[in-house]
Amino acid sequence: MQTADEDIDIRDEIRDTNDAFMSASTPKYLEELKLEPYTLMRQAVGMELAGPGASIFVDALMRVWCCTQDEEACLDAREDRRTARKAAFKWGEARGYSPSIEKRWQPLMDIKAKLDAEIEASLAARLAPGDGNGAPTKNSIGQPQ
Repeated sequence: MQTADEDIDIRDEIRDTNDAFMSASTPKYLEELKLEPYTLMRQAVGMELAGPGASIFVDALMRVWCCTQDEEACLDAREDRRTARKAAFKWGEARGYSPSIEKRWQPLMDIKAKLDAEIEASLAARLAPGDGNGAPTKNSIGQPQ
């Protein structure tokens, strides 16, 4: 069952860098499984594991599987892609995911869509305007000298 918060497109929730940070800092769940943050490393390794021309299902499986791995295991997956792909498919099979049965692929596709939307929205985030009294936005003029 979706809550009112889940019905809102995440891109509408992220308006500035603070919103982007809060969204990225919020734990994500695939059903009952808490995922590791969808960091640049996990995004990149997941893309490499899926490979060019991968189906949407395989792409989602590889990327989300990377979010079940700690940083060391994720980097190891990049070094031994064949073993990592096998592990990701075994993980997906153990969870009952299937590209041919919608109710069995939908949770995986939903979390992948949410992660992608969060990245898209955070890339569009901008610094909030100054305090309205003419003071510049914090950190908008660079590092202290």
